Amino acid sequence: PKVQAEQMQKAVFVDEISCIGCKNCANAAPGVFRMEKDHGRARVFGQWLNTEDEIQEAIDTCPSDCIHWVPLERLAPLEYVMRYVLRERLNVGLMRAGQGRHKLRDVFVKTAQFVKAMTQDD
Repeated sequence: PKVQAEQMQKAVFVDEISCIGCKNCANAAPGVFRMEKDHGRARVFGQWLNTEDEIQEAIDTCPSDCIHWVPLERLAPLEYVMRYVLRERLNVGLMRAGQGRHKLRDVFVKTAQFVKAMTQDD
């Protein structure tokens, strides 16, 4: 019960901009992670469809450190910004070749800016 309560307060999030498409996460926790077809990057398919240990293994084996535990209340804004604000994706092949780094944006910084802008009084 205590573990379940702690788990219900957090969620797993993939920074798709930083993902290099290695598939480690999809192999470690295939219920949670899937590879999206358009750009070949990991995406969370469903929260808690694998054990916490399997999800943590996916996080620990990610070579680009693009998988994060986040507080549950931050998940929706992060997903929104990832999908609708930071829409440009760099080709994984270019990323692996070290090109185009200037196009990468920090989704956590951008989300904080977005939330601040949305909550400011006019």
